[in-house]
Amino acid sequence: MRILYHHRTLGDGAEGIHIREMVNALRSLGHKVELVSLVKEEQLITPQKKETKPRWYWVKRLIPGVLFEILEILYNFFGYRMILKAARKFNPDAIYDRYISYNYSAIKVAKKLKIPCILEVNSPYATQRRIWERIYFPRLIQWFETKITNDADRVIVVSSALKDHLIAHGTKPEKIVVMPNGIDPRKFSLEISDKEYRKRYHLTEQHIVIGFVGVFRHWHNLEILFDVFQELIKQFDNLRMMLIGDGAIQEDLENRAKILNIRDKVIFTGRIPHQEMAGHISIFDIAISPHATYYSSPMKIVEYMAMGKCVVAPDMKNIRDLIKPGETGYLFVPQDKEDLFEKLKYLICNKSVRLNIGKAAAEEVRKNFTWEKNAREVVRLFSELQTENNNKKFSENVNIVHNSGT
Repeated sequence: MRILYHHRTLGDGAEGIHIREMVNALRSLGHKVELVSLVKEEQLITPQKKETKPRWYWVKRLIPGVLFEILEILYNFFGYRMILKAARKFNPDAIYDRYISYNYSAIKVAKKLKIPCILEVNSPYATQRRIWERIYFPRLIQWFETKITNDADRVIVVSSALKDHLIAHGTKPEKIVVMPNGIDPRKFSLEISDKEYRKRYHLTEQHIVIGFVGVFRHWHNLEILFDVFQELIKQFDNLRMMLIGDGAIQEDLENRAKILNIRDKVIFTGRIPHQEMAGHISIFDIAISPHATYYSSPMKIVEYMAMGKCVVAPDMKNIRDLIKPGETGYLFVPQDKEDLFEKLKYLICNKSVRLNIGKAAAEEVRKNFTWEKNAREVVRLFSELQTENNNKKFSENVNIVHNSGT
């Protein structure tokens, strides 16, 4: 199958990983995939590589918000021509479009060429952006989102909570398919040893490590984790906490660790190359996700599980898409320090439970949460849509013949 993949992103961070892994998975299955976007394919980088930012990044940063929003709307004209040009050159069987605010161009090209279009939705931007930034056309952005999701042939969402959100805002339920994020099991192998990495950070086998991977932002609730860790360290002197990443509040977190008198127990690694992520996660005895947005499919949770780690995460509908409580991970009441403390204490005291949960988690991920499995499902959906289109064309031809005979 020949698939034209469109995205209007910078191609960095988690979104860059997602795009690259899906494209690679589709290609590994023997399908031809052509990317069309404002950034080149080689710019689909990991969040740890520092490279020159694409032009689109500086456009967003430097121009007034209202003008950027207008440019997003006008992108439909530019995007339509760009995608149509690429389609005429590549001759795709289908179009795969990563949803972004206001963008209808890929769907319009698919309709013109009479080929199926699958829309991948990772975030309800019409709602999310109104929370985090000023939106100058709030009704219009919601109208576009509902229009786009209804006019796509199928809509892939990363969580059941996101499916509920789209339905509540007018998307037809029958169009939506839930497909959480995945991993490449070759990159997150259980065979990776933690010895080298523990040695690098002066950790022994006796140390019990609680680990976190991500960008340090206020909404990650890392402050709560620090407060809980302070109480735990009073009972378990061999406990350590490792934070992989960086972000706007790193200095605040380092100062908090000093104030709580736990700075020597907390390891800040800074950003690391994504190819070293599995090795670092191998250090963890317990992997934590102290907070998640209600609609997301946290990639780090799937990566933790793939490495056979016992995950502790907030009890939310989207997290239950990934974790079976008590079987492949532990869930705590969101924002509840006492519950988080009790869950962590129990796991610290019960190594066999940690290991059994981690083993079950690794098996679950390899069975249900891989990029290859997601790619196979995308191809199945495209084939299903092609069959529907062919049947529709056949019925139309039959009707034409029938009407001409009468």
